[in-house]
Amino acid sequence: MIHTIDEAREYARRAFSLPRDQDRTEVRIYATMLTVGLALMLCEPIFYLLTVPDSLISTVSKLVQPSHWIVVGVYGFSLLAVLPHLFMLCVMPGRLSLRWPRQCAGWAAYAACCMWIFLAYKAYPLDYGLLWAAYLVRALCSVSLAFAFGFSVNAQDLRDYAAKEP
Repeated sequence: MIHTIDEAREYARRAFSLPRDQDRTEVRIYATMLTVGLALMLCEPIFYLLTVPDSLISTVSKLVQPSHWIVVGVYGFSLLAVLPHLFMLCVMPGRLSLRWPRQCAGWAAYAACCMWIFLAYKAYPLDYGLLWAAYLVRALCSVSLAFAFGFSVNAQDLRDYAAKEP
């Protein structure tokens, strides 16, 4: 039990729920949530393409030549490219200075954006209402995440460059 203000202050100093470097911890939590969001955005089309053959994305992806497996491959490869960054955020926060996991996540988001745009192009002539617009919204979400990862890598490069100057 905490009975005095001094005891409350001492508890707050030692509390695990109040990290010492709270700003960095919050940024890492936000980055983790964005990365999880991207991973879920990549899992969803894979799920529908592999398990729901009558879904709209399955119908549109069947228009892709030579095979609809190209769509599955792009989203699958993108998902695999996001996992190293997610692993670093969750398990190895001390190694976040490595650029390549964020670069891979950025390129994965960009590849997903390109695939959503391509699927929107394929869906436009079909009689599915504004399905093409829904795919463009997903492309916008993906490119926004790619921008966030790219901004992070570029900011780190600038910090490193500024630190090397005398």
